[in-house]
Amino acid sequence: MLTQREACRISGILGRVCEARRKVIPGYGKEHVLKTIYILAKEPTGRLKLSKLLGVGEASTRTLLKRLREEGLIVVDPVAGAELSDKGKGIFAPLLVSARIFRSQVPRLEEWGTPVFLCVKNMGGLLDRYGVLRLRDMAISSGAEAAIIGVYTENHVFTAPGMEIRELKRSIELILDRNNVMGGSLIVVVRDGEDTVYRLLARFLELMCRREG
Repeated sequence: MLTQREACRISGILGRVCEARRKVIPGYGKEHVLKTIYILAKEPTGRLKLSKLLGVGEASTRTLLKRLREEGLIVVDPVAGAELSDKGKGIFAPLLVSARIFRSQVPRLEEWGTPVFLCVKNMGGLLDRYGVLRLRDMAISSGAEAAIIGVYTENHVFTAPGMEIRELKRSIELILDRNNVMGGSLIVVVRDGEDTVYRLLARFLELMCRREG
């Protein structure tokens, strides 16, 4: 599972890949870097397709891939496209195993459409340290119109401070169980798109770095 040291290493990579150079700020953010890692972990992807999946321009995507290649995290085949290198797989494997992102409709939340779930093992302690209000504010500032914050316990019970709707909790438990989410995971359900949860995941990694500091 993801350790504090691994979280800090990944957070540092995100910072370097997104840093301004020659006073020029890249046209992408940490959320796009994380999304790229998740995409390339599944299959090699060409620059044009990746640009569309990320929703950023081709020039920005080229810069992103160049910087990931400079870090030794990807290899690029002229035909197949970019994929994670052995180094990249080694660095990001703990995150890819620990942090699950998926969509699922939720009974009693029909007005949310198809919410996005962020489920991160070993980050449940963030809720104890920072509190649900601060983490929810962080979700809102990351782009969410609405968010549910809670923990999926080792006993596979979903607990969300401030949420008393038993049927909604049970619906979320069933979704987490169906998607094989690990007990002890921090759970965030947001009304909005995937960019929000990737942006939020980057911020959680930063918090995890400070967890024992």
